[in-house]
Amino acid sequence: MIFLRNNFSKVTAVWFLLGALAFSWPDPVEAKKITILSGYDGKFMQGYIADKEKFFEAEGLDIDVKYTVSGKAAVDGVVAGAGVMGIGASLVAVTAATRAPMFIVAPLGRSPRDMKLVALKGISKASDLKGKKIGFQFGTSGHRHTLSILSKYGMSAKDATLINIPAQGLPAALSRGDIDALSVWPPHSSKALAATPGSSVLEDGYGILLGMGLVVMRKDFLETDPSSAAKLLRALLNANTFMVKNPDRTIQHFADQGKIPLKLAKSIFADLQPNFNMSLDKELMNELNASLDFLFERGKIKNKVRANEVVFDKLMREVSPKQVTF
Repeated sequence: MIFLRNNFSKVTAVWFLLGALAFSWPDPVEAKKITILSGYDGKFMQGYIADKEKFFEAEGLDIDVKYTVSGKAAVDGVVAGAGVMGIGASLVAVTAATRAPMFIVAPLGRSPRDMKLVALKGISKASDLKGKKIGFQFGTSGHRHTLSILSKYGMSAKDATLINIPAQGLPAALSRGDIDALSVWPPHSSKALAATPGSSVLEDGYGILLGMGLVVMRKDFLETDPSSAAKLLRALLNANTFMVKNPDRTIQHFADQGKIPLKLAKSIFADLQPNFNMSLDKELMNELNASLDFLFERGKIKNKVRANEVVFDKLMREVSPKQVTF
């Protein structure tokens, strides 16, 4: 009897312990919220579309997307630690990757007609810019575009008055006559043309650089949470596929995000004809090297840096190896 009683007590204790564990079982761990920042541009709609079409959600990610006034603000925000991933244009992303612990992980859209020189009536070609006031946002692709155009036509920064104006403020500055010309991307260029009768896009301002959107991620994020980084990239790739297959829906998203008329959005896309290509290819590396050379030649970085030093290709090789061709 004593033997039975003791074993009965042991069995009872085990069941009691299991019952207690069942009632105290921890709640499932919720996905950690990840903050990313994105600017607004026809070349890099992937972040917005991944959000609105729920591609992030499909990857099991809990994403807080902060939309900024520009790609520069987005990338600068990531540099400051406000998010782990940023979407912006090439020069901004390249500059950040040379100064902060972050890497470029993928390109987004591309267009040789992205950057536009818009000038007042009476200025018909780039060589007419000598002695003029040119506005652009310092540190953006507008900066590189302006100086490269001046150089192409035998001028330097000393041959014009260069004025730092945020991209969204450029149309009003041109219409007031504060500047004679500007370098900016759509829709700001379209707004400048609409606000200033007689103004025009200088056709010889094209061809000097390839407009490109880029994705940057913080180094510590790539190292400590590679699984989430891969999911983020996969969601962007799925958004990219959606954009290629659904151009009309993409343009509608562009209009919605920028709060611009659909007619204007359609005209911008018809002009840009963006190539939504997220491949790590030679074209990307050449464009990055051109931006890096620009920074080095102007003393913005002390040592010459090559594209392979700022690109983290390991992530794309793991997520979609066929996209890596350089």
